[in-house]
Amino acid sequence: MGFKAGWSMAMMFLFAALVGAGSILYANHVAADSERKWCNVVTTMDDAYRAAPPVSPIGQKLARDIGTLRSEFHCPPRGPVPTLPPTPAPTITPGPGG
Repeated sequence: MGFKAGWSMAMMFLFAALVGAGSILYANHVAADSERKWCNVVTTMDDAYRAAPPVSPIGQKLARDIGTLRSEFHCPPRGPVPTLPPTPAPTITPGPGG
């Protein structure tokens, strides 16, 4: 194998290594971006479950899983337990005859 063939092999190996490293970096960036986009949903659900804790076993499991996702996605940390605004009483308007 001559100098030219060895040089070509080294360049192909270097190119393949750079493409592989670039692919890994890009995949990590896309995954982190996706996790950030989900943070709003996960944070809202976690805060809601903390304000009004579920009573059924499946609801409690869902609340725990949402809390786990919040920490795995590195969403904003939990603050004090949020309070839900009071539900306004329904307004009843009389009909045409009364």
